[in-house]
Amino acid sequence: MVYSGYLKKKWDHFKLNKRREWYVLSAAIFLTLSAWIVSTRLVEENQQRRFAARADEISDAISIRMNLYEQVLWGGVGLFNASNVASREEWRTYVDTLKLSQHWPGIQGLGYSVFISPANKTAHISEIRAEGFLDYTIKPEGERAAYSAIVFLEPFDWRNQRAFGYDMWSNEVRREAMIKSRDTGRAAISGLITLVQETSEDVQKGFLMYTPVYEKETYLETVEDRQASFLGWVYAPFRMGDLMAGILGAGQNAVEYDIYDGTEVNPDKLLYKSFVDDFSVQGPFILKSMELAGKIWTIRFMSGNDSVETIETRIPTIIAIAGLLVDILIYYLMATMASTNRRAEAIAVEKTLKLNEAKLKAEEASQAKSRFLSSMSHELRSPLNSILGYSQLALTEKTTAPIPQTTVQHIKTISRSGKHLLALIGDILDLSKVEAGQLVVESTIFNLNQLVQEIVSMMTVPASEQKTVLDLKIPQNMPEWFIGDSVKIKQIILNLMANAVKFTEEGVVTLQVDIIRDDSDNTQFKFSVVDTGIGIKPDRQFNLFDAFTQADMSTTRRYGGTGLGLAISKSLVEAMDGKIGFSSEEGSGSTFWFELQLDKTEEVPENNVIDIENIKSLSILLVEDIKVNQIVAKKLLENQGHLVECVSNGVEAIQAVKNQDFDIVLMDIHMPEMDGIDATKAIREMVDEKKKNVPIIALTADINTENLTVYREVGMDGHCAKPLKMESLIRIIVDLVPDVVAESATIVENEETDVQKVLLKPMPMEKKPINYQVDMDQFKICLELAPEFLAAFEAESRLACQKAHEFLANNDIEAVESEVHSLKGMSLNLGLISLANACSEICTLCRSGGVDLGVLRDKLKDLDVMVVAQNELARSLA
Repeated sequence: MVYSGYLKKKWDHFKLNKRREWYVLSAAIFLTLSAWIVSTRLVEENQQRRFAARADEISDAISIRMNLYEQVLWGGVGLFNASNVASREEWRTYVDTLKLSQHWPGIQGLGYSVFISPANKTAHISEIRAEGFLDYTIKPEGERAAYSAIVFLEPFDWRNQRAFGYDMWSNEVRREAMIKSRDTGRAAISGLITLVQETSEDVQKGFLMYTPVYEKETYLETVEDRQASFLGWVYAPFRMGDLMAGILGAGQNAVEYDIYDGTEVNPDKLLYKSFVDDFSVQGPFILKSMELAGKIWTIRFMSGNDSVETIETRIPTIIAIAGLLVDILIYYLMATMASTNRRAEAIAVEKTLKLNEAKLKAEEASQAKSRFLSSMSHELRSPLNSILGYSQLALTEKTTAPIPQTTVQHIKTISRSGKHLLALIGDILDLSKVEAGQLVVESTIFNLNQLVQEIVSMMTVPASEQKTVLDLKIPQNMPEWFIGDSVKIKQIILNLMANAVKFTEEGVVTLQVDIIRDDSDNTQFKFSVVDTGIGIKPDRQFNLFDAFTQADMSTTRRYGGTGLGLAISKSLVEAMDGKIGFSSEEGSGSTFWFELQLDKTEEVPENNVIDIENIKSLSILLVEDIKVNQIVAKKLLENQGHLVECVSNGVEAIQAVKNQDFDIVLMDIHMPEMDGIDATKAIREMVDEKKKNVPIIALTADINTENLTVYREVGMDGHCAKPLKMESLIRIIVDLVPDVVAESATIVENEETDVQKVLLKPMPMEKKPINYQVDMDQFKICLELAPEFLAAFEAESRLACQKAHEFLANNDIEAVESEVHSLKGMSLNLGLISLANACSEICTLCRSGGVDLGVLRDKLKDLDVMVVAQNELARSLA
């Protein structure tokens, strides 16, 4: 009994499933049909809109062009009114100037037809023959009540010569338009005609446009006045085929059209058709009437062979077919699934009801599997940036209870792993760009000596962390100026030096530049990066320039990296027609080198400056919040005879400009209360024109393209990098301030000297030898100008470090960056290059977003040590 009930229940379930399958299929077919109907309607509406828009576009183009052609005729009338007697040569010059074939396609020529009474006919013919046209006569011959004759027609080619002397008044269609133009004083277009210029080949329908010419200085108020003062017509003949090709061009098959003279579609009045004779008018069409110079034209627009429309009309059919296929597939899948379930249930019934429980468990397991696969699929699609974003949020978000240190370390591990993957992706994209041939080699003038010194300076901080000494060897009397891609050369050398520093602890890394060949036009260089690091095993050297390759897996685990740097460097060198290689001995170090040929140049960037002694005294407003920087800048400017007023922020700067007229404003960028950007904006919005337009120069140690763009956008006139160099500042002032140079001033060559950067080894608190770079020229200048600067710097630098630690404790990263940026500016004023570079690295870290607070705290501790050591060094040098 139980068994029979179970079978009945299963049979009812089977019938329910079958009905459900048909319901789903019916619903799917209904949706497909609805989609087909809607898409068909949308396609038709879209075609109609496009058809109407194209019809409007064509009619507007014809109207605009005909109005322009009318203006050309009125220009001819103007020539007659401006001249006592317009000669044939003047007419030819006027028409040649118009360049009809180039600028006015469709006009066959531009002519003048004179009106002649029977009494003046003989005199007229004699006059024209006297000009050298011995066969001239009025055509067609015969006696008439009045005559007209075409006397000017340019270009006077073989086709237009056929119309010379032709009496257009003798033709009824032409005469109707000529009378209308004469009596109304307006332009008039004739009806459909065949031009006299036509031959037996390529015959086209045509028409004429007339504008009247009257005697000068006459009253033209009435028709009688105009008839009494009438002289003739400036006119233009048009061939419709050439005219429409000039207006719309060829290949306008999206819309076909034909044009009729008059208000009706009359085959006898057909002026032009865009289609061939076997084209049949099917489907909807649009009729448009347009008035041109008093003449009505009717245009009939019809759908052409638009490929877009052809494809578009197929969309509903595609939707219907695809929908039906999907419907059938859905039904098949449902039927298959139902059949499978039925077979499984039959087997379960045959084996006994006891298997029902096992079947239920199997279904639960199947659902669990489905949920697992769904979850995994979702996780795989989650973007990597979400992982990084939430890990950074977890570290920086303020919570009521402190996060356990173990949890912090776990989150940092996630963040580092994600950043490592992002770095790998970035290197891969870099390499793919090279391999895709998207690399562009630039050619700019650059100073090679300055370039290599800058690279060594950039690697100072990383090298000091490894307790490694950097050395630079360049040939004596090496030429300075070359043409090449300095950016890519710099990238290659930085890649090689970064590797050398990474794999060298407590050793020496040398950048060596050698001249292989020196010709009159170019020089062959060999750049070598030599280190005393761990070296490379012989069996790992054969594929070192391949992507994702390092010496061995232990290298990757210990030192990090993606193995793409050398592959990218190799691609860059080869893109500049150079070659790259290396030699290495395990345990003794490596030498990576590349050779490049650089073209010499005598076109050295402008390097002349005004003699500072001949600059007139200026009233200067110095806006600088750091007192020690104020001291140096003010002394530099006052020593040149300038009057300097100092303020400490943007608010004070605005008030100072309101109270006093200055010749120039030197504006710091990062300041409390109001920065230099907002202060400049406020000054540029002042009412007083003189104050509003005072020249403003940005003073900043943070020079990059993005910042300079911002400075220009807010109204700054120039920029000068810190530390302040009088030569650079004076050059900017000369460009901005009129008459600043005294009459006796002369241009003198600025003999640049290499920056005297010395590598010293003081013994700071940890008693570890660290290399520090000092610009001795800047150091001496600063102390000569302001002996008190050194003491002020020592106090200010220690205070800046203290404030930076306090801001970090409050998680105020922006304030940390501002304080360290100020310390960077002070360091540059004193010539402490290494300290400035360390500050720059911390500023970059603060601006990177999602900064690791632990790393930043370690960097600030290193900065504390460096400040103490640099102050001791500065005192010893002083």
